[in-house]
Amino acid sequence: MNCNVLKVGGSLLDTNDLPQKINQLLKKLQPACTVVVVGGGKAVRKIELNNSNKNPLLEHWESLEIMTENAIALMSHFEGATMAITPFKKDFGLFFLDAYQYCKSDRKINDEPFLPQTRDVRSDSVAFRFAQDFDFTELYLLKSTNFPESKTWEDACNQNYVDPFFYTLFNSKKHNPTIHTINIRSSQTIQPFHSSNKTGS
Repeated sequence: MNCNVLKVGGSLLDTNDLPQKINQLLKKLQPACTVVVVGGGKAVRKIELNNSNKNPLLEHWESLEIMTENAIALMSHFEGATMAITPFKKDFGLFFLDAYQYCKSDRKINDEPFLPQTRDVRSDSVAFRFAQDFDFTELYLLKSTNFPESKTWEDACNQNYVDPFFYTLFNSKKHNPTIHTINIRSSQTIQPFHSSNKTGS
């Protein structure tokens, strides 16, 4: 089964034709199963400014709640789409991730949340972790900017193209989903440096 994770950047949520562009992409890719992870956008930036990182734990979970709210709002534009909650079983159709519920249930052996509860984790890392966790073959990062002049995901993290924990996740496995980046505003579509390989070589 051809299964994709689509991460929709929060900065794209004010794009008037965003649902149409996502539909166009889905028609082009023709996946059997797609899970959409929606970023927090301006609402999360506002929390970051107001909080000044004084309470990173609270900020982390509030940001995930906003991601889930944004997913519900975007999902309303897609007939037949449903929320993806864990435990998740791949099936035919279009799903939108409940990021808050997923991160609450995604635990290490010691019962700590798998993803750090800090600003190092935002929607990029949540989407990547979900794709790793459920063995998705493709991860599409839908952004509002072009991919930077980077040779590794570490470089891309340092240039704030993806959130800081993304590189740690990438390096944690020998084989990853194939990662594609798409600038929805300019239609730039690339697969950076053979991004399914840990070494990037």
